[in-house]
Amino acid sequence: MRRHTRYTDRHHTDDGFRNPDAPPRDASPWETAAFLTRHTLGDKGHRPPSPQPIGPRALHPPSRGARLTWLGHATVLGQMPGLTWLTDPVFTRWASPVPPFGPQRLSDAPLGVDDLPDIDLVLLSHDHYDHLDRTAIEHIETLYRPLFVAPLGAADRLRRWGCSRVMSFDWWHWERFDRLGAGRAGSRLRLHCLPAVHFSGRTLFDRNATLWCSWMIEPAGDAPTVYFAGDTAAGAHFEDIRSHLGAPDVTLMPIGAYRPRSLMRAVHVSPSEAVEALHDVGARDALPIHWGTYDMAEEAAQDAAADLEAAARARSSLDRWHVVNPGATIDLE
Repeated sequence: MRRHTRYTDRHHTDDGFRNPDAPPRDASPWETAAFLTRHTLGDKGHRPPSPQPIGPRALHPPSRGARLTWLGHATVLGQMPGLTWLTDPVFTRWASPVPPFGPQRLSDAPLGVDDLPDIDLVLLSHDHYDHLDRTAIEHIETLYRPLFVAPLGAADRLRRWGCSRVMSFDWWHWERFDRLGAGRAGSRLRLHCLPAVHFSGRTLFDRNATLWCSWMIEPAGDAPTVYFAGDTAAGAHFEDIRSHLGAPDVTLMPIGAYRPRSLMRAVHVSPSEAVEALHDVGARDALPIHWGTYDMAEEAAQDAAADLEAAARARSSLDRWHVVNPGATIDLE
């Protein structure tokens, strides 16, 4: 496992991990309690984006470039010549350890695990229930036996769940694959594990025991470089990544679960911050993710897309954003 020369371990602690430069979480206990009450009892008037059918073409890799299909929340099906991958595959109705409590899916996924094409690679950003779905992971392992890549600690969880091919990464670590995709044509690429500003945990007792991250897929040849921002607040890491790796061609950028800002600014970018993050990281195109799928915050399901459009229009970058419904596919050269 290789690491970038500017790598430091400031995010490590004696019992887990931290955000070295996190924005403050400045909500009082009363504000937190009020938010939870409104979130549980309030009627937000959700109008989630309707999933659209996925045609056969979307399930076959392109002969060149990249094909991206948003499956809802942070789950994206990516296809390049010789390589098919998934980010944070979550298909569950309840993103929670105790259904029917917790965030509920507002619309069905456009396809299920059984309907996926052969998966070569699964990229995981962290272990929250809306990003790490055990049932989906175990099913993907049974059907496809892909390579799972995950940040420190989260990879150990996958091994305990029976995943046979798992690689663990720290921030700024990278690996070169001369051929990824056993039994297929394969693809040459570099895979970089990169910082994010977030947190982790699946119980009341394991907060920040595992690492969170973002990823850069850097293919050989003329396929686009893809930056999966994971789940993140605003921070200097976007410019840092561009400074050390160059600007990606496309970014998968979260835009949802951002209100109230007093609670959410420490863990999630707002749509306007996502617009600035796109400028900081320098990507030519962006696919907005992490919105419209689960009821997780104070905004309604449709608000993130509307707020993104306003912010991008003000920044003269609306043409760089591909705002689509779940199941939609975009092709990039």
